[in-house]
Amino acid sequence: MSEQDDSQADVDKLTAAPPDEAGRNVPDLKDPYERFIWENRQKFGALSWSGLLRYGRGIVLMDTRNWPSKDDQDINEETASREAQLGYLPEGRVAALSQTPQKKDAIRLLQRYNPREEIIVNVLRADGGGSFFQVALTDCPPPEAYRKLMGRENFQPKWKEQDT
Repeated sequence: MSEQDDSQADVDKLTAAPPDEAGRNVPDLKDPYERFIWENRQKFGALSWSGLLRYGRGIVLMDTRNWPSKDDQDINEETASREAQLGYLPEGRVAALSQTPQKKDAIRLLQRYNPREEIIVNVLRADGGGSFFQVALTDCPPPEAYRKLMGRENFQPKWKEQDT
């Protein structure tokens, strides 16, 4: 990411596209990182909600530094899914990082996103770069994804809703 002012963060927003002929709301994603996030959004949502319940607001980290380069002919979802590692970085840990433009973007995103409807994903790439994705999970919000995948119905978050 390049250095920018706080209002112009380099953030890709992934949201459902209008329904296609089959009635699916799938965006046309050519980028393998975006496609991987979108195809696994329910798992990402559950991980984000689980992290929120345990640690508070945070970012889902997706480490793809072992993925083949975009120019490599062998890249596919099977290869990518085996090599993507996921984690959760709470807001407090983000705040403790050294001052960088990426940290400013991360803090701004963490303060503004709605964890009941969205997740923030930071992709760490092999070329040393990184990208933030703000993903709207309208078809399966994080609390619902968590309930479906974890089988839990009774839980209360340990964070407070921000006044808007």
